[in-house]
Amino acid sequence: MRKYGLILSLATLLPAASPAAGPREELLRLVPDSVGFCVVIQDLRGHADALRDSPFLQQLSQSPVGVKIRAGDDVKKLDRIESKMREKLGFDWKRLREDILGDALVLAYRPGPPGKPEQEQGVLLLRARNEKVLVDLIESINKVQRDEGELKAVEECRYKDIVYYRRLERVKCAEGGKPSTFYYLHGPILAVSPQEDMIRQIIDLDHLRVADAVPESARRLRELDAERALLAVWINPRAFDAELDSKIAAAPAERLIAVKQFALYWKALESVVVSLSPAEREIRMTLGVRARVETLPPAARRLFETATIPSETWRRFPDSALLAAGGRVDGTALLEAIGGFLTPQQRDRLHAAMNRQFQTLLGEENFVGEVMPALGPDWGLCVRAPAASDKNWLPRSLFALRVDGKRSKRPIEPKLLGLLDFAARLLIFLHNGQKTERPLSLKTGEVDGREVRYMTGNLLSGFQPSYGLLDGYLVVSSSLDEIQSFAHPAPSIAPVSNGSAPLLRVSFKDWRGYVKQRREPIVQFLAEHCSSSREVVAQGVNGFLAGLQFIDRLELRRHGAPGQMVLTLSLQSAHSLKK
Repeated sequence: MRKYGLILSLATLLPAASPAAGPREELLRLVPDSVGFCVVIQDLRGHADALRDSPFLQQLSQSPVGVKIRAGDDVKKLDRIESKMREKLGFDWKRLREDILGDALVLAYRPGPPGKPEQEQGVLLLRARNEKVLVDLIESINKVQRDEGELKAVEECRYKDIVYYRRLERVKCAEGGKPSTFYYLHGPILAVSPQEDMIRQIIDLDHLRVADAVPESARRLRELDAERALLAVWINPRAFDAELDSKIAAAPAERLIAVKQFALYWKALESVVVSLSPAEREIRMTLGVRARVETLPPAARRLFETATIPSETWRRFPDSALLAAGGRVDGTALLEAIGGFLTPQQRDRLHAAMNRQFQTLLGEENFVGEVMPALGPDWGLCVRAPAASDKNWLPRSLFALRVDGKRSKRPIEPKLLGLLDFAARLLIFLHNGQKTERPLSLKTGEVDGREVRYMTGNLLSGFQPSYGLLDGYLVVSSSLDEIQSFAHPAPSIAPVSNGSAPLLRVSFKDWRGYVKQRREPIVQFLAEHCSSSREVVAQGVNGFLAGLQFIDRLELRRHGAPGQMVLTLSLQSAHSLKK
């Protein structure tokens, strides 16, 4: 794909765009449905204007990070490029963004047939705001390159009485490569491609495709929540099927099962979309997948169905948690799906190895068949700051895993508790053998009438490792109080919606508050345990706080509809992204 280096370089200079559907649709109707991927950028002008005077950019520019960026080599290189553009073309970055790139831009690529990468094709499409400015810019580029000896000639070509142009580049001719780049102009729309055939396809679509027809790329973007994205990438799996089939035909016997299984998953895919969308206070990055779920192996279908339901652990985690994660995973289905990529002999060896390891820990000979079905699918992890009135400074943490002995032939809960008992007593034995002052001990307590165990003794203030079975969960925590909080969640915790399942949440705002409030004990602890001076550690903590000042929250969620799954990663800014 080196021949598309210039096109890709232009695309990477562009920030993302917004819901200017008209110009975007004008370009997408010119993209052949058979392309392998399609990059779409829209409304660069509007979003650049909104961001320029935003509180977020003002905060960034005044920070040490912003000062360092402005003084960096990359900014200086961009300034030098801008100076040359202004001198030779009469354009600066602002005019280029406003008049040429501000409406919409599309980059499309189609792979060549198997074993023929030289037949790959690509095209860059842009829709300028002003047709005359676009024409003048192209003529200026051609003139400058002719004067400097880079361009040999620009020839007028015709296809079905439609005019397009061939640029004969002198450098490519001297290197023995293909000397031509082709471009087609229709009003404010420009198409540029190294392949004449691709330009002719664009011309056909421009004159034959119905104006209000919905192209494949536009339909897929709409399905996977990217219709209004600033930057979107649509991947068309069907364009790569021939290459995959050739890999299967050439695969050695020992890899054939794995390659065929991968092909089974790949051919179930209908579309993949990655997008970026800034809003008033957040930036959303989305990965959307649409597939024919009914064609997937049974284990994969079970995994997909299980993951679509939110984990019940989210009902027990506070919104202000420093970090929270949770989901639903069918372990048996996951192991079965992995086994689909293995030979029968390899699967047997994998199961035997897992059974041997866990037989030592749990006393169960058949971990895969007896224990694994009883574990999950719900799991959750939560880390939160201690209350402001709490003298202890360590964050509190808790991990919970659903356990259902009814899914096993015999109760598994006592064996899991026995494993944790063994691990706790071993740690206490090793610790007490080295330190005789304030030795550790294992004690028994009670939460909601259920027995829990916890360590006491020579531990960090506020650290009291605890574990037990509670409400159908195996719970391991850094303190007994945290298990109590898990059993009695605050009524303010929002209910979980089946339409959208949270997977990960990090509150940088609460991290800032926690570190500021507990700064002194944190610095003291790190200085004592990291062999660094207090001043060095304090500087590191200050740098950590400075890095957290721009973002308030990170959240990863899963949502979708039958046959599709959309993962959305949201970054919520501390200040508005728009003026």
